Amino acid sequence: MPYLRSRPAELADGSTQDFAVYAALADWDGQRRTVPVFESESQPLLGMAMLWGKRVTIDAWAGGAVTVT
Repeated sequence: MPYLRSRPAELADGSTQDFAVYAALADWDGQRRTVPVFESESQPLLGMAMLWGKRVTIDAWAGGAVTVT
């Protein structure tokens, strides 16, 4: 993924941390979109803004699919 920039983001506990941001391609509602991906040294974090009102299905194994409908 191409590197875009570094930017601060607010965490769930209210603290702020700088993250490296990369560009990724996602098929979203039948359209290919460029979406930001924030690098984290902790567990994966998933933003809710794009997912609100959607159903997320995860096949939780290596190579498993993630489907958003």
